[in-house]
Amino acid sequence: MENSYKTKKEYLSATKQFCEWLRRKQVIATNPLASLKIKIPASAKAKPSSLRNRWSNTQLDTLFKHQNFTRVPDLDTDTQVMKENFWLPFLLLYTGARSGEICQLKTSDVYQKEGIWCIDINDKGDDRHLKSHYASRIVPLHSCLIELGFIDYVNNRVEHQQVNMFSFKPIGIEKDWS
Repeated sequence: MENSYKTKKEYLSATKQFCEWLRRKQVIATNPLASLKIKIPASAKAKPSSLRNRWSNTQLDTLFKHQNFTRVPDLDTDTQVMKENFWLPFLLLYTGARSGEICQLKTSDVYQKEGIWCIDINDKGDDRHLKSHYASRIVPLHSCLIELGFIDYVNNRVEHQQVNMFSFKPIGIEKDWS
């Protein structure tokens, strides 16, 4: 899988910054990447979503055969990490949402609207953000998530007075959740 132009550019920038830090600390004499640039490919003008690699059915099958998915975590005895490792991939699979969108969910973002369980993907609250204004949406919960017990997980988080759906915290300057 080849990285996008944007990803390559960001990796190069981070590596240049690290080399510059090494130079300032006098670990290296010069920054060997200082003048390096990445040529903009013609494909960079294409819509990123059309260039993105998708998971194949075989890859998804391999992922969901992992031991994390052999059983639904017990709400009372399993660790929060085990619960998150179970629910996060299923939510990504069945909602099509971005990982950052799922990681920043609050328990109040899951509710019934006209009798249908939904996830409200929004940027309301501190340190929450979406890729664009148009990314705000309400996504109906797939019946598989409901049958597996996702609503029980949400209710358990509420009962334990947890505002966030998961224990993740935003990191970095961009306050990235994923």
